[in-house]
Amino acid sequence: MSQKFTVLFDLDGTLADTLPVCFEAFRQVLREYLGRHYTDEQVRQLLGPSEIGIFNDLIPHRSREALASYLNSYERAHRYCREPFKGIRQILLSLKERDVRCAIVTGKGSESAAISLEILKLADFFSVVEAGSPNGANKPTAMKRILDFWKLQSNQVASIGDSQADINAAKEAGIIALGAAWAKTSDPSVLVSLNPAAVFSSTAEFENWINEHATSNRNS
Repeated sequence: MSQKFTVLFDLDGTLADTLPVCFEAFRQVLREYLGRHYTDEQVRQLLGPSEIGIFNDLIPHRSREALASYLNSYERAHRYCREPFKGIRQILLSLKERDVRCAIVTGKGSESAAISLEILKLADFFSVVEAGSPNGANKPTAMKRILDFWKLQSNQVASIGDSQADINAAKEAGIIALGAAWAKTSDPSVLVSLNPAAVFSSTAEFENWINEHATSNRNS
């Protein structure tokens, strides 16, 4: 691999078990503003746009107010998720030691992403955070922006994510697609069916892949 190797991380379901936090926060706000109960699967079907994009669609006249309520609920619900997945911090420390650049590409808004990174104490590992768009999923575009910003070739960049959208985005961006199947909310069979470069059932498997492929950037 190139000495300028870079790793892009999804956030929810990849760095930490934060999808249940999202589900609970959305559930509270949608019950408050729409008076109806949303199941986890119903909330999952809304995901794609960032939170403000979802509220612009569902609560157009009070979307900013709904977002503020969501962020409060999100931070409160995060008390159930105070740590990243086991092994993630060690992987990030190892990449930092090798001077391998890391960035986040997430569909969530910048505000909720910042809340999660602060609570999980992971913010210092990422020099770039590409948040979601109110207009819908934009991960391939975000990935390409990072390639342009850091002047990288596509074979210098790997992307790790837990969803079909993550794999498809990496492929569309022309970078190395990796599947994270260690969260209970992931579906390993779906990830495998998309034929990424690799699918990992544990963070230890991902760490082994990193050790094999991510050459140190120091002194390059």
